[in-house]
Amino acid sequence: RESGAGIYSESPVVIDAPLLFHGMQARNGGSIWVSSSFISNAPIAFSGSSADGAGGAIYSKEYNEVIVNGASFVGVYAIQGPGIYKEEGTLSVYDSTFIGLGDNPTAIYGDHCTVNIHGSYFTHFYRDSSPDPV
Repeated sequence: RESGAGIYSESPVVIDAPLLFHGMQARNGGSIWVSSSFISNAPIAFSGSSADGAGGAIYSKEYNEVIVNGASFVGVYAIQGPGIYKEEGTLSVYDSTFIGLGDNPTAIYGDHCTVNIHGSYFTHFYRDSSPDPV
């Protein structure tokens, strides 16, 4: 798929129940692509999702707010922002875990936006699709 293999939305998205995204792939936003606000009020797990471009798990563009609460990003991949790619607006990440992300060792890529991170855990990043931790 070109964008957002799991969720593609140009309208606000609110997640109120636990979700699992596994093995999804798209050009941008391997699991989720949004151009409006995105709020997760429940745990979301991303495992083995990827993007050829940006946002292995989540890609968000335009001036909007993205709030991620209690998400797990494990083994997701993208050239830019393997976990989350946010273009403009505000990204807030709370109590989330980022483990074993590649190819770019930047878990979250913010492009002209405000990024707020609270109580999150980052470990075992790697480059060039090699599983060796950096």
